[in-house]
Amino acid sequence: MSQQQPRNAAYQIGAAVCAILLPLGNLATGYHLLLAYAAEPAGSWDSESVAHSNFAAGLALAFAAVIALLTWVFVQAE
Repeated sequence: MSQQQPRNAAYQIGAAVCAILLPLGNLATGYHLLLAYAAEPAGSWDSESVAHSNFAAGLALAFAAVIALLTWVFVQAE
């Protein structure tokens, strides 16, 4: 039988940081996806809206990659 050791302050601070960073990162990712999805060009000539939508989608992809890596790091650090 193994005894559980009490959680130290560093563990609690790390858990709090994870609990704050991951949801905020996912909210930022979702917001940028929403911006990319909601952009409607005024017509076939409106390339600016398409460019902004592509930029927002690319930024959401970058956020998703960073959040996935942070999630992996936080799980491994446990």
